[in-house]
Amino acid sequence: VTSTPVLIDSAITLTDVDNSTLSSATVSITGNFQSSQDVLAFTSSGEIGNISGSYSNGVLTLMSLSGTATVAQWQTALRSVTYTNTSDTPNIANRTISFAVNDGSSVSNAGTRTVSVAAVNDSPIVTVNGGTTAFTEGNNVTSTPVLIDSAITLTDVDSSTLVSATVRITGNFRGDQDVLAFTNNGSSMGDITATYNAGNAVLTLTSSGGTATVAQWQAALRAVTYTNTSDTPNTANREISFAVNDGSTFSNVGIKTLSFAAVNDSPIVTASGGTTAFTEGNNTPSTPVLIDIGVTLSDFYSNTLVSATVSITGGFQG
Repeated sequence: VTSTPVLIDSAITLTDVDNSTLSSATVSITGNFQSSQDVLAFTSSGEIGNISGSYSNGVLTLMSLSGTATVAQWQTALRSVTYTNTSDTPNIANRTISFAVNDGSSVSNAGTRTVSVAAVNDSPIVTVNGGTTAFTEGNNVTSTPVLIDSAITLTDVDSSTLVSATVRITGNFRGDQDVLAFTNNGSSMGDITATYNAGNAVLTLTSSGGTATVAQWQAALRAVTYTNTSDTPNTANREISFAVNDGSTFSNVGIKTLSFAAVNDSPIVTASGGTTAFTEGNNTPSTPVLIDIGVTLSDFYSNTLVSATVSITGGFQG
């Protein structure tokens, strides 16, 4: 996020023994100025009269039209001057800030203030792709795993590598059905490996030594799959959560929704195999034969059936 500006010196004081007004002031970064990072600003309010300002190249110049702003108004204005840094990887050297005012004929001494700069390890950011991923149960076959989010993106403004990631089912988990998996393709995913804990639905991915790049982690998370091992799966939507770690801080949690389509598995007829022998009768009506006394039926979804057909599909003689 954008850094919060800080007041440089909220207790600075001004005096002028023979003038009640001042004309101008400068606030300058005179030590360790970083032109691509450092910004000075001030807050205009009704308490500072007609003082206005402009900032350029480390110098904030304040002016009072016709030099009518009072010493007290100038003091308020200088107390409102702020410093901020626009970089995600700021130079952490202390900055020296110098204040000087002018009464229209002479310039004051330069009062200095030190601003220390602390860099923060920015957390990685996970952004899931919008929409819902659809999963369809297999019809009497093992269900085909689906990519949970093939367009998920990762960023880290101050780190080129990440250490670990977790993908977990955080909504409507069914331990006897749900499976997360990952396979490294050997080319775009570095040394990332994964283990899945079926008890709590957590797929943990790691990079040995934290050497995998952000791009490699992104490719890995895009390859994570979901499948369901049940022939009668629970059809509630699942929520899948993604998070990564850069070695010291966790990212936000990106959540992807996975929808379900259950399939009415077709009944299965299993013939017993082999050949049934029929022999024509010798000058007598032929004796009917049972075609298959070992045929079996199964249906995962229903214990009743509605109809059946037995058809001669080869060599039929009408």
